[in-house]
Amino acid sequence: MCPPSNSWFPSLKSLTLWVPLNRLKNPVSWWKALEPASPEALTITDIKIQKIISKPDMTDAYENSAVLETDQYVSYYRKVISYMSGFCWINSKISNKFHLNAGDQAMVEAITEAQKVVKPFKRHVYLFHGFERLTYYGDHNWKVGQTIDFPWALSKTPVWTVAHKFARSYGFWSWFMQKFMLVRYSPGSKHICLNVRPPETDEYEHLAIGERLTLKEIVYELQPFPPQIRKYYVFDA
Repeated sequence: MCPPSNSWFPSLKSLTLWVPLNRLKNPVSWWKALEPASPEALTITDIKIQKIISKPDMTDAYENSAVLETDQYVSYYRKVISYMSGFCWINSKISNKFHLNAGDQAMVEAITEAQKVVKPFKRHVYLFHGFERLTYYGDHNWKVGQTIDFPWALSKTPVWTVAHKFARSYGFWSWFMQKFMLVRYSPGSKHICLNVRPPETDEYEHLAIGERLTLKEIVYELQPFPPQIRKYYVFDA
């Protein structure tokens, strides 16, 4: 049975803390309000707003990638579908510097070419990525202000719950701590978005490959019940 609305359960949930990296070493400062216009406060607001999106409008996303369904680019379309259908383990091979066979290489090349021919977005796009199992990120070396290369295909989504499913399965410790990327794109970014999502799922995939992203902030979401730590690497593209 769900607890009544005036029980201790929602009050504990409301104690969730949002802690920017620059405050992490000073626990006393966690409870102090951030300046509303500070970069840290605006970044936390971005995360909170994006977390509540469940059914994004994908009309322009699908229209931008519709060219891949034409006869001219059908070979790219098929390779992208293969990737989305279960061949995303190629990311683990690339990130761990394992050898790519001819089939792997052909798929990477097709995704790269497909991204070139899709139309750019005319609006800002904010997308989550939950760290994927067996993919090596090397995030222990990441520093705020650093520009980082991602040579593999990063699948992202505007729906936080989808990213959370991946983050929860990343490692044996991920039941307690999950890692995410939030990437903020300006108008003009290109993403492969195919309208192949089964109606019963919420996986609105945006695919991009070979990205260079600048790490702007690291934010921790500390939730007391159930105990959770969520680490967000916030990038600008």
